[in-house]
Amino acid sequence: MSRIKGLRVRHGVWDISLASLASLKWENGVPRLVVHEKYQRALTWTLRTLTALGILSALIALTPVGGLALGVLLFLVEQFFERAVIEYTTIYVLPMPDFEYVSEAWAEMVFTLPEVAKGFQDATLPSFCCLGITTPEQAEGTMRLLRLWATGPEGDGVSNLVLSFVLEDFGGYTAYVYPDLAARGLKELFEETRRLQLEQKLSKQQQELVMFFKLGKYFATKEKSPFWRFVQRHQRVGSPCVLGCYLKQDGAYVAIDRDHWIPVVDLRIKNRADLQESEVEWEDPRAVRRLAVTLESTH
Repeated sequence: MSRIKGLRVRHGVWDISLASLASLKWENGVPRLVVHEKYQRALTWTLRTLTALGILSALIALTPVGGLALGVLLFLVEQFFERAVIEYTTIYVLPMPDFEYVSEAWAEMVFTLPEVAKGFQDATLPSFCCLGITTPEQAEGTMRLLRLWATGPEGDGVSNLVLSFVLEDFGGYTAYVYPDLAARGLKELFEETRRLQLEQKLSKQQQELVMFFKLGKYFATKEKSPFWRFVQRHQRVGSPCVLGCYLKQDGAYVAIDRDHWIPVVDLRIKNRADLQESEVEWEDPRAVRRLAVTLESTH
């Protein structure tokens, strides 16, 4: 069964999909309506209206052929709505910022690597990758958020966070940090909620939604940027990576909550062209092109 993307609307800078409210599914070559339960009453009244129209059509003086055609048409439309799938929504919300996040405060990425002569090739020595943030409130709040993501529901503090770098076609990279969805057993969680609501939602289909916040920002790079040495070391020796935050003020760097910096298990480095739409790092290509044009106009 394949699902057709629903309608989309624009609200300011937001491009909003309505597929979670109403869409079509193809089942054995036949279209089937999928409607959220909030519109179940409207669907019921639509069916009642079609039934009334069918009764009234029998009273209208039509030719035999015209009456038959109208009756068949109303029957097919009614069947389409009667076979509609009613969905209800279960939402899993991951930790959100408990402060007013300001993207502009994230000024740079800071990389610390072992010295070449003493351990650049030593896979046991970690590389440090940190967000350089310019205000205490933002630095402390961001570090607090990263720890919540890393800890996750099981409290293991290791495998619940993703650090990702997407290499842009026009130069530079976009850094992303977000909670690891695969590490949270969402399939089992949604199945448990489905079973718990089975009696109340009998004959309805569960719609599974995950709400989470991701950090992402573009950074220009130079040929000798530490970022490229970080990538080279990771690709060459697969060394461990530790994620943290620095407060950057007056040219000085102060480590934030250094004892709780996070070992990163899932480190990803990809070219923008290699991303699939299903990946968290995927962005609307129009937005990426706008970023490239903006950067060109500033140089």
